[in-house]
Amino acid sequence: SNVQYDDQYTYEGGNPLLQQSVYHSLNLEMMYDWVYLAAGYVYKKDEMLNVDKPYDNQAILFTYDNINKVDEVNATLSLSPRFGCWEPAYSISVNKQFLDNKAIGVTEKLGKPMFVFALNNSFSLPKDWMIGVDYNYNTSGHSGTVLVKHSNRLDLRINKSFFKNQLSLSLQANDIFKGSYNSCIFYGSNMSMNIRNYSDSRNFQVS
Repeated sequence: SNVQYDDQYTYEGGNPLLQQSVYHSLNLEMMYDWVYLAAGYVYKKDEMLNVDKPYDNQAILFTYDNINKVDEVNATLSLSPRFGCWEPAYSISVNKQFLDNKAIGVTEKLGKPMFVFALNNSFSLPKDWMIGVDYNYNTSGHSGTVLVKHSNRLDLRINKSFFKNQLSLSLQANDIFKGSYNSCIFYGSNMSMNIRNYSDSRNFQVS
């Protein structure tokens, strides 16, 4: 496979010897009125992970490799009641993996669970006005050999309908506080890499 040169110490490349991953999952779901609950288990055979390997004696190659297995459990609770003009849709979910870090030569334990909170609110107002306020937050947690860092996002939207819904105007402000980062720490057997990246999702839309 092709190898990409990053600098004199790091390279990136694929792995032509990768095996196909196989997932086996079990999911349970329950719904009653405006309450939804789900739980699941996933067994990942030959899971593909980001790894680092010595390359050309003096450098590190970032690539992919199979690990024998990864177990994962997850759960979600969602609430979507209605109180007059206010329609909240709140949810919390958690995901935790069970990965043997020693099997891939990593000293860092890779089992920190990640929680995701979604607080979405819609307000139906007189004269065909609608206001929405959505907030999402995730804690830091492990996914494979990566620690995904915490991130949050606040969006605001305003809609107005005209002529019996024949025409509509929408204003939307996304990621108002510029908190939606795609930041993480990669843990390898030879080195770790701290990556900070903003998703550039802060914007204003009119439609």
